[in-house]
Amino acid sequence: MSEPHSKKVTGTKELFELRIKVGTDICRLFYFFWKNKTYIILSGYVKKENKLKKSEIEKALKLLKVVKETL
Repeated sequence: MSEPHSKKVTGTKELFELRIKVGTDICRLFYFFWKNKTYIILSGYVKKENKLKKSEIEKALKLLKVVKETL
């Protein structure tokens, strides 16, 4: 997918965000590609500000590490 629906998270190597508009809210789902053909969704939240929450990015990066160690 490409912008405006999906975008690589700045400052990360392999984390992307999927943007979904629901009414007046915008949901952000963090995901990564596994073996270039599978999308794995890690976490998400309803975005209230213009900027991504650093705590949500850190949470997704921790989950990314756990998932990759498990697969």
